[in-house]
Amino acid sequence: MIEQIKIIESANDADAVAILPGETVSFFVVSLPDLPSAKLNKILPGVMADYLAGNVDEVHISIIKKQENGQYLIGVCDHKIMIAAKEMATKKGKIIKAAWPDYALIKAPTSGIAIYNDGERILARRSDETGFCVNVNVLDHVVKGHQTHEATPSEDMPDGVGLASGKYSPRAPIMAYFQPAYRLGLISLAVLIVWIISMSLMIADNEKQRQSYVDASTQIFKKTYPDVKRIVNVEAQMRNLASNEYDGSGQAFLSLSDTIFKAVSQSGSVRLDSLSYDKNSGKPVMNITIITENYIEVTSFESMLENAGLNVTQGDSSQDGTMIFSSFMITGGV
Repeated sequence: MIEQIKIIESANDADAVAILPGETVSFFVVSLPDLPSAKLNKILPGVMADYLAGNVDEVHISIIKKQENGQYLIGVCDHKIMIAAKEMATKKGKIIKAAWPDYALIKAPTSGIAIYNDGERILARRSDETGFCVNVNVLDHVVKGHQTHEATPSEDMPDGVGLASGKYSPRAPIMAYFQPAYRLGLISLAVLIVWIISMSLMIADNEKQRQSYVDASTQIFKKTYPDVKRIVNVEAQMRNLASNEYDGSGQAFLSLSDTIFKAVSQSGSVRLDSLSYDKNSGKPVMNITIITENYIEVTSFESMLENAGLNVTQGDSSQDGTMIFSSFMITGGV
């Protein structure tokens, strides 16, 4: 994606605007307290940690603009992309005064989704001013159920600095470069001390804790299956009995999870981020989240599950840098 960065140079001075590929930038609408920008920037990493699947320290977070009713438009981009854009401008003798994803050049519609087709990619902007970029062949899969309007990117840059804030602002204080390293050093030292203490305690109490877990699991087994008199291997017996429960939930879990694991192993770069199982709704339901590098892999993975006879409902999708996180709700086939 670095090669897709564009530096728009000013003819009159040393300023320039960086246009970043939309695949590398995520916009969010977030509720924040009414505080000065300096204080908001301090709390933003903690707030955005709930929105991002990856490490919040690996991304640059910027307040794009304040909306209505305490809402803020927040931009998130990988530090690598911001650094690459800054280096490209420096080689041209320019200083970045603003940085925007290419979909930000599309005016936000009053409703639905505004889209622009450049032949290979779709740039899209939602009415809440967030946006995204996808390949042409997966557009219908991403926007299904939403009204779309054709649009054209503006030649005029949006107002403000966009992502060119903090240490990526045109005249960032030099201490802004050292503060992250200083904080990282303190955190690393604290983690090391905690690790040493915890390891010492763990070694001293290891055998005692192990035995307590064995006793606890045996007691749970006895309460769950009071008719079983001979306990040889708690884990193996529990799995066997669960798979043969009268309502079939144990066997359903094993069947669903086996099909999902096979689909992941056959899908190339698809990775399984999380998995949970729920039978409270009356039928076994598996909720999973996968990590991919593009939406084509998401569509292919969903097709594999459906071809295996499963009912698949896609949930939310989010993007962190080049990684796409997609959730699904899966039930056994009819």
